[in-house]
Amino acid sequence: NDAAVLLPLCLGLSLSSAAAVVNHLGYDFLGILAPLTETDRSRYISTLGNINFAGAYLCLAVPVTGRYLLSAKNKLSAAGLGAAYLLGLWAAMACRSECTVLGIGAALVLMPFTMKKEPGALGRWGLLLPGTGAAMQLYALSARSGGAWFSALTGALLRPAVFLLTAVFGIIWYILLRKNKGKERLFLRFYGGLLIFCAAASVVLLTLLNTLWRDADLGAAEAWLRFSDGWGTDRILVWRHCLGFYREFPLWEKLFGGGCGILARLDVRDRIFPDAVLDAAHCEYLQILLNWGAVGLAAYLGWIVSAVIRVFRRGDALSMAILCGLVGYSAQAAVNIAQAPGIMLFFVLLAALRSDRNENTWSQSAISG
Repeated sequence: NDAAVLLPLCLGLSLSSAAAVVNHLGYDFLGILAPLTETDRSRYISTLGNINFAGAYLCLAVPVTGRYLLSAKNKLSAAGLGAAYLLGLWAAMACRSECTVLGIGAALVLMPFTMKKEPGALGRWGLLLPGTGAAMQLYALSARSGGAWFSALTGALLRPAVFLLTAVFGIIWYILLRKNKGKERLFLRFYGGLLIFCAAASVVLLTLLNTLWRDADLGAAEAWLRFSDGWGTDRILVWRHCLGFYREFPLWEKLFGGGCGILARLDVRDRIFPDAVLDAAHCEYLQILLNWGAVGLAAYLGWIVSAVIRVFRRGDALSMAILCGLVGYSAQAAVNIAQAPGIMLFFVLLAALRSDRNENTWSQSAISG
């Protein structure tokens, strides 16, 4: 059952990622980029299309391979999953998309909470951190030698201090778990508390930097830590514009939305950009709110939450691996738009999570039917 999901996913990820990496290194072997303008070439990556579209797909597929790699029961499956994870990671770097860093980063950070029933995998997660960092450094070395470049967030992660800090944390995590078997839940509580503290501290710091400390010189971090309409390539401006439309909706449309294409129709009436019509909210959740209203968004989120609850009750390795992919995709969806192939694979994997893959249950259902 696991192979039926993992094999096509790994094959698709490996092939598309290899094409993206080769393209990023300067070889347009499929001739896809040649007809494009210079501006458009920087936005596309081989067979995966627009860099943000490609990143959404990678945010979904890469964490699945990384998480299941930690649960692999034989060397052959570990080698295949490891190769797919490595190629997917390099393709994510090649995309030069900050959305991709956000999604895969969120999946890696939250991955330990999917391992309560797998103490061995929880320990090996510590080794995944320095392994991921080393793989990134290796690709950066070869790509930069050929003149390729990376996104700002990827560049920050490649800094020696960040790499060493992450690697040391992971190695210490691995060693301590090996020496304290049976105390995995205690480690997870500590890690959860650490994440909550970091999140709270970040909120306080960002609030201060945008209020009392708004005149402080932040240098290169200004674009990231100071919020304005231009933040995230005009993301905040777009979100404010979309929320303004939603506030104008009558009650019926607030509940059930204006239907597909409502944003473009409204933007034609009240343009935000003089040279283009806004047809995407650059936030999937806000897009659903406009299209299908509060009821539609609640139904979408409820479907996902119910699947997650079912996963934790079942607790098998494949379900937890798919869950990590859904976390990655959901994180990037907050600042990106829905598109193929990412959203299609998202629904396929979500359906796989909700299904009962127990062969005995299927057999019994067939007999009783």
